[in-house]
Amino acid sequence: LRAYCIYAGSLNKESRFVHILECLSPALQAECAGMSNKEWLSRVWYFREGCSEAFTTELSRLLRDAVHAPREAVDDFGTLYVLRAGLVARHGRIKSAGAVWGEDFVLAARDPECIDASAAMALTYVHVTRLSAEQLEAMLRECDPETAEHIGRAAAWMKHRVKFIRWLATAKRALAQMD
Repeated sequence: LRAYCIYAGSLNKESRFVHILECLSPALQAECAGMSNKEWLSRVWYFREGCSEAFTTELSRLLRDAVHAPREAVDDFGTLYVLRAGLVARHGRIKSAGAVWGEDFVLAARDPECIDASAAMALTYVHVTRLSAEQLEAMLRECDPETAEHIGRAAAWMKHRVKFIRWLATAKRALAQMD
């Protein structure tokens, strides 16, 4: 409980930062959002470039933080996660601070059966930042057309990749049965 309270205290600091950010002018919001989220945004390939500064600012404002205890599943379907602190296990691999998963959340509204629904398991107390597919879709309806088109192309690429990998697995099983 004590460790959880310590981690939850860091969330309080984050929420104060968001409140201060909302009080700034749009230009200062954009600059702060870009600097505070630059590192993890660069880890999501379709946010790295092709998104407007206004979109990045709004994205930063919609991010929500959470703390999870050890052995707790971190598994909201259709959610992008950024690990801020702690360790999680996903797909048999250990992820540490800075790790990102759930990039396929852009498919939630387009093709939900293509989303990898595997949960991450908290190994220590973890601090994550998350963005839901519903939040992203609402942003895409309001953002500039170029950004929306860029994210749409990324979603289409991921959908085709998943379907191709599934087709290969089916073909491999069929070949194995022929032998």
